[in-house]
Amino acid sequence: MIYGVLKFAGLAATLCAPAAWCQTTAPATAKIVSIEASGSKRLSNEDVARACGLKLGDLVGKEQLQVAADHLAAVGLFQSVSFHYTTDTAGVHLTFDVRDATVVPVIFDNIPWASDEELGTLLRQSVGFFDGNAPQQGTLLDDMATAIQKFLAARGVRVIVQHSLIGWPDLEGDVVLFTATGATVNVQALEFTDPLPMKSLPVAARLSDIVGHPYSRLSLELFAFEQVRPVYLAQGNLKVSFGAPVVTLGDSGSGGRPDNLRIKLPITPGPQFRLGGITWSGNAAYSETSLSTMVPVAANALMDGEKIQAAWLNIANSYGHIGYMDAEVDAQPEFDLAANKVSYRVKITEGPQYHMGSLIITGLSLDGEKKLRAAWTLAAGSVFDRAYFDNFVTRVSRATEDIFGKLPVHYDKVGQLLRRNEQTHIIDVLLDFQ
Repeated sequence: MIYGVLKFAGLAATLCAPAAWCQTTAPATAKIVSIEASGSKRLSNEDVARACGLKLGDLVGKEQLQVAADHLAAVGLFQSVSFHYTTDTAGVHLTFDVRDATVVPVIFDNIPWASDEELGTLLRQSVGFFDGNAPQQGTLLDDMATAIQKFLAARGVRVIVQHSLIGWPDLEGDVVLFTATGATVNVQALEFTDPLPMKSLPVAARLSDIVGHPYSRLSLELFAFEQVRPVYLAQGNLKVSFGAPVVTLGDSGSGGRPDNLRIKLPITPGPQFRLGGITWSGNAAYSETSLSTMVPVAANALMDGEKIQAAWLNIANSYGHIGYMDAEVDAQPEFDLAANKVSYRVKITEGPQYHMGSLIITGLSLDGEKKLRAAWTLAAGSVFDRAYFDNFVTRVSRATEDIFGKLPVHYDKVGQLLRRNEQTHIIDVLLDFQ
């Protein structure tokens, strides 16, 4: 019985079999009698066999095994692949040792001519091993795009289907987005399964961002995340969720294809939460009492998700007001679903406190510089105030009499730089008038 190993990384493969196997012991080809896989938590033996392109009964030699290995690596489903085999009188017993690659959700962007369910069934039948996710790269994505393109062509929709890896608004990671070019369908109307959004004047005012434009899941997701979601957060629906849009194609236009559609966006508001409490850690410059006064939501009050998020940002900015330029505020919510309350554990990393160094001015006349220095009131050695700096830069963005008086000063823009000394924690302010 002869034992051989083929290992490769990425798309390159090299043969590492005993010389005797290549020269005299083994025949040039042998029949595959079994294909197994080890290490994959997502794919079965049958899936791996389908992905490598081999099947039981195939006659293979070292070249065919090399091709199959390269093909399996190129699919994109595995971070690493190796295989070993044994031979006996029946033939070759082949085993792939694989490690799964990271997969991400698949979203069909502007393909309203088929439902997600239809496309999912199509991909399972045409490329196999599709469970709503796909690798981030690899030939499998190209195969999926081709299958969708042919499926749509059979329905009279001539488009080119492409794929891309992008961040998704309501998810923490990336998705593989399949898009179609060559045909568009405009949105005729957008409705919601919950009445609240249509009671919101800001949402109603922004419906024109979607209605009258070509259909796109990405555009709709952005609209829901940026326009609709805040309406729910403001009234305590912190776990509001949006389902896949339900699309109804309209009348046929040119070419016999529908040229418009109506969208119904499913919304699950979820419970309204009240503030359970806030625990602070890592703070020294501000007391817990001071920090609590910066949160505009009282304990047991209906939670305003927009206000609480703004509060964490305001606290971080407030640290910049007293010289803590690197302060970070990490607020982690803890939901009590039984009581419909949310509490927050807030960890603050303050970092060092910085002080004012030198004010360095270039591009002004001596008289203009003298006027500007008189207007700057943050003395050397004092605690640096980021808010003061930002406001001052805004004031001098154009020459005004409140700073320069009647002095003729002309410039188009102001370059700015905060030069930090990480050892002394001193900040020099550089302003360049151009």
